[in-house]
Amino acid sequence: MNLVLRLPNDLQEKLDAAAQREGVTPDTLVISALREHLAEMEDIIIAEERLADLEAGRSKTVPLEELVAIYGVED
Repeated sequence: MNLVLRLPNDLQEKLDAAAQREGVTPDTLVISALREHLAEMEDIIIAEERLADLEAGRSKTVPLEELVAIYGVED
């Protein structure tokens, strides 16, 4: 899929400078940033769903001491 964007001049300049600094093309930098942003959005959606489950009583928390006892994980 092709996507065409008209960027404001100041944003285009920042994008070009960042891409040059990183040694990549502006397209590569935009794709990377978009992937990261979408992954972050997905994480937020999951966290909000888990919180809603907790608040509705559909799930429960587990004390840290219990997790350490079960999995043997420590500092």
